[in-house]
Amino acid sequence: MKLNDLVQHIPHTGASDAEISAITYDSRKAAAGSLFVCLVGAWLDGHTYAASAYKNGCRAFLCE
Repeated sequence: MKLNDLVQHIPHTGASDAEISAITYDSRKAAAGSLFVCLVGAWLDGHTYAASAYKNGCRAFLCE
């Protein structure tokens, strides 16, 4: 599915026609074609792991 299609009903910036084949919040599973969701929890902040997801090939991020 195209990234633009996934986010068409939410306010966003920087969307593209990138093809998304997986959605994950685990940076270890993020790879090319993944959408990495930066979840904020009680003890961890997913934004901290965005760089790791990028290093693994991920180029699409859902952040606060």
